[in-house]
Amino acid sequence: MNTAPIKRGLPAMHPGELLREDLLPALDKSKTEIAKLLGISRRTLYDILDEKQPVTVGMALRIGKLIGNGPVFWLNLQRIY
Repeated sequence: MNTAPIKRGLPAMHPGELLREDLLPALDKSKTEIAKLLGISRRTLYDILDEKQPVTVGMALRIGKLIGNGPVFWLNLQRIY
């Protein structure tokens, strides 16, 4: 993991790492349920969580809506990564 600091003191990280380690466990739902809520396949979700796929604008919109913090955070996190 790259530990270069970014705004608000967060280390540069793939958005999938933040989702995997902190946010999705707090939702207390299975990855299958999360994929359905996002309107994506489980494979796509796993690829993001495994840091194999970037968060696109469309995905940032979906994640931001699910988490409740909007797309800009996710796009910035991906950009800085």
